[in-house]
Parts: sequence; structure tokens; C-alpha cells
Amino acid sequence: MKLAPIKARDIVLADVRGDRFYGLVTDPVAINKVLHRRVLTVSSLTGRPIPTRFLSATQVIAHYRRAAGSRD
Repeated sequence: MKLAPIKARDIVLADVRGDRFYGLVTDPVAINKVLHRRVLTVSSLTGRPIPTRFLSATQVIAHYRRAAGSRD
């Protein structure tokens, strides 16, 4: 999946080492300083701990765009 259309406050479904979770994108343009690749910074939507804060393009399964008028 391409990371370019993903914006802040969008929701993504991710798979990290077999653990699937929904995450809220907090920073869509973070650059991993070790790998020199673009990654997404996410926070958990479920309240349970997630396996990572950063997602690469291969870890993102689905992308859900937030409505423009959403106020939450």
C-alpha cells in the first residue's frame, strides 16, 4: 500500500508480526532514521498496547479516511 494518500487522523488496519490492530495516524510523514524510509506514526484505538508505534507500507493492510467534518 502507498503511504502518500494517508493523512493525519486517518485510521489504518495494520498487521505487525501476525498481530492485527486498528491505529489512528498521528504523523503521516515521519522518516525512520535507521532505515531512511517513510513510516506512519500511529496510536492505538482499542486502548490495549500495540506492538509498534511506527508502520511501514508493507504493514498497512487497509486505510480508512476520516470525514472532513468530524469533530472528535
